[in-house]
Formats: sequence, C-alpha cells, structure tokens
Amino acid sequence: MPARSHFMTKSTVLLGVAGLLAGLAGDLVWVGLAKADTPGTPADLNCDGVVSLADVEPFALALLSPHAWCQRYERDDEYLMSVADFDRDGELTVHDVDAFCAELG
Repeated sequence: MPARSHFMTKSTVLLGVAGLLAGLAGDLVWVGLAKADTPGTPADLNCDGVVSLADVEPFALALLSPHAWCQRYERDDEYLMSVADFDRDGELTVHDVDAFCAELG
C-alpha cells in the first residue's frame, strides 16, 4: 500500500475553505465603514508581502471576524477592505471568495 501524503493541494485547501464559507454564508456579511483606498497587496491577508497559500487561513479569519483579523495583524478595517474586498462593494462577504482564489493562482 503506498504511503499517504500529508500534503494537500492548493485546490483541496481552497475547496475546503470555500465549502466552510458557503456553509456559513448567512453569518459572514460585514459592512466596512471605510472605503478601500489604503495601499495593500490584494489577497495578502497575512501581511507578509507575498500572496500564497499562507493567506488562506487569514482570509477565512477576516470573513468570520474582521475585528479579530485587525487585532491579529495590527491593521485597521480600511486596510483589510483594501486587501480583501475584491468586488469593492464595501462589504467583506462570501462574494469575495472566488476573486481571492483567483489571486492565489
């Protein structure tokens, strides 16, 4: 029997996060109070300057609890909206998930 891999593919991770977010869609709407015009790299949710799979967990945190994300990464809600509100509707919602996944490549 072949050894089982402990590594997940990018699509497996993204599908898992997307499934979690879709299941909780009714609880994930957050309206930002500020326009997203603060400079930031879209999809760089862990603020390390690189867009990678390491941004998936911070993106999920931002959707579930924007306040917790702001505290963890020491950024304000305006910055969060600049890197996570992909449809620029002023809300951080599950509608931003597809664009986030596209940014990951």
